[in-house]
Amino acid sequence: RVVTIGGRLGIFGRSAWASGPGTVWGWGSNFGGILGERPGDFEEPTKIRRLSHVSSVHHDGRTAYAIKDDGSLWSWGTSASGQLGDGKRLHRESRGLWGMTPQASAADSRYRTLPDRIMGLRDVSAVFGNNFLGRWVKSRDGRAFGWGGFTERSLTPARLPALDGLLDLARTMNDVWALMPGGELIGCSANTPPRPVSGIHDVASISAAVHAFYAATRDGCVYAIDDFHGEWKDEPDLVHSRVLGKVRDIDGIATIIAADYDPAGVLAIGMDGNLWSWGIDPKTANTGRERRYPPRQVPIPNRVIDAYQSHGNAYALDEAGEVWSWDDFAFMSREEQRPRINRVKGLPRIGAIANGWQMHALGHDGSVWSWSVYDAGKDSPTEPRRVTRLPRIVALRGSDKTTLAVAGE
Repeated sequence: RVVTIGGRLGIFGRSAWASGPGTVWGWGSNFGGILGERPGDFEEPTKIRRLSHVSSVHHDGRTAYAIKDDGSLWSWGTSASGQLGDGKRLHRESRGLWGMTPQASAADSRYRTLPDRIMGLRDVSAVFGNNFLGRWVKSRDGRAFGWGGFTERSLTPARLPALDGLLDLARTMNDVWALMPGGELIGCSANTPPRPVSGIHDVASISAAVHAFYAATRDGCVYAIDDFHGEWKDEPDLVHSRVLGKVRDIDGIATIIAADYDPAGVLAIGMDGNLWSWGIDPKTANTGRERRYPPRQVPIPNRVIDAYQSHGNAYALDEAGEVWSWDDFAFMSREEQRPRINRVKGLPRIGAIANGWQMHALGHDGSVWSWSVYDAGKDSPTEPRRVTRLPRIVALRGSDKTTLAVAGE
């Protein structure tokens, strides 16, 4: 299994799947010109100009990045906080990133619709980060680079030796957490340089919601650390954390998955492929009287290779290529004695799933399917529909209301 936050070679969400270099296609919201010069949303896929031989894409609905097969990194979209890595931002002020010298100039526009190469980078293998706290990339030899963000950020790529060897990255609204070799954690924020996190070791997987970060250790223990709002007054250690639970029936945790939009639910995939669910009653979250639900195994017939939880709905992809769904809040609270785990019908054999505003599924045949995670009327169908007018797709990246796809050549 490949662990990732951003789109890597052959990665759609967290599921590994076949990939190949190709062109980039996009549809959905065109916020910031991420889909091209024409304003408005794109109901049908459109080809992104100036890109070919692309192996993977990464985007957050505002700024997009494409890694080509030669290791070069290309960017386009919004530039308000230097996300494009070209030395420009909407705001003039910049204090540098953890001692790095800023290289800023006034932006001549708020966004750029045509992809352009980010200079100073080579042999890029992965992109990490979010819109407010900057971007991080890793080269094929393990070196880390960073740029962008509203405060303390260089506006062109600069070396970050403290994050060399980065394996995975998760971020809350204000803080960033990095999983390093050996299962160690490093934390940082806009105002705090990277530093080791004491008290949590042998970490197997990390994930984050808006206001909470989760780390799962190989012995089955899961820690939750609250967002520090960018100001770490003390060491980021167990003083700020709480143990959600130690799942004794799991033979090691392979993947921890936080709910995308609600911090109440947590999913965990064991080394044996079993899926577990637990968390907090959303009605009591952040009240000081939280009602906690213990871990409960989700009865998926086959080994689970990926899962998501969003808006109370959960989805799992098994090794047979089938997708399953259920009401996760009702499941973990034991509201149903015989929980309803439903197979999502109308899909071909699926190789990867991920969600943004909608769920997406990538078929083994290169087809793309999407459906709404909740019933919002005829404009958001909850039954899977195939995305038409696309070539054979080998990699996808969904975020918010925009989807980018890499087509094979």
